[in-house]
Amino acid sequence: MGKRHPQKKTSERYGRCIKTLDRWRENPNLNFPKGIVINGQKYDDEDELDAWDLWMAANPEPKRKISP
Repeated sequence: MGKRHPQKKTSERYGRCIKTLDRWRENPNLNFPKGIVINGQKYDDEDELDAWDLWMAANPEPKRKISP
């Protein structure tokens, strides 16, 4: 397990709002990491995000399903 980042930092990483990250988490085609909740705050594991970035680079098909 890598370093944990608050959801706000994850939204800055991808240049998307937190609401969009929540939609990505709900979309099974995107396989976006679910994160972990600690004391009511959602955090994302840096290693999981890095792995997702690699997966998205290798699987361009799901990218078309991100936007309507």
